[in-house]
Amino acid sequence: MAETIICVDCGGPCQRMPFEPPELGWQPGDVVVYRCRDCADVWYVEVDDDDLDDDTRPASERPPGGYRDDY
Repeated sequence: MAETIICVDCGGPCQRMPFEPPELGWQPGDVVVYRCRDCADVWYVEVDDDDLDDDTRPASERPPGGYRDDY
C-alpha cells in the first residue's frame, strides 16, 4: 500500500495512518486510512489484489520464486 496518496479535494499529500503495515501484512478487503496534511480530509481506501506486491503480501501468499512481469 502506498505510504502517501494525493487528496482529490485539494491536491495535497495524504499520509497513511498508521504508517506501519499490519503485523501480518495487508490483505484484500482491509481498509487503509489516509489523512490529508493540507485540508485534514480523511480517506478510507479498501485494499484489493492490485494494491499488493511481494513486499506487502504475507509470506504464505507469495508465489514461489516471486512475481514475473516479463511475460
